[in-house]
Amino acid sequence: MLHPFIRTLASRPHLVLDHLGGYAELVAVLSRDALESLRRRTLLATLLVVCLLLALTLTGVALLLVAALPPASMHAPWLLVAVPALPWLGALVAGLGLRQAPRQRPFDAVREQIDADVALLRRAADA
Repeated sequence: MLHPFIRTLASRPHLVLDHLGGYAELVAVLSRDALESLRRRTLLATLLVVCLLLALTLTGVALLLVAALPPASMHAPWLLVAVPALPWLGALVAGLGLRQAPRQRPFDAVREQIDADVALLRRAADA
C-alpha cells in the first residue's frame, strides 16, 4: 500500500505544488514583515545613539559655559538647559520606541505549519 502523500503526489501533483506555493507565499510575507521590523528597530537604535551623543555633547558644552561664565552675565541662561533637553527628549522617545518594538521570531509560523503537515501525514499513514 502506498503512503497517501505519494498517492496524492502521483495522482494530483498540482495540489502538492499549490501547497508548496502556499509555503513560498508565507515565507515571502514573513520575510517582508521581518525586514520591516528590522528596519524600524535599526532606525530607532540609530536615532537613539545620535540623540545620546548630541545630548551628551551639548550638556558638556553647557556645563563648560556655566563654569566659565557667570549666569548673570548671559542674555538667556535658560538656553543652557533647553538646548540639551531636546536631544535628551529625542533619546527618551527613541529608547521607548525601541523598547516597545516587538522582537519577532519571524519563521515560527512556517515551523508550526510544517509540524501540522507532518502530523497530518502521520495520521493519514496510520489510517
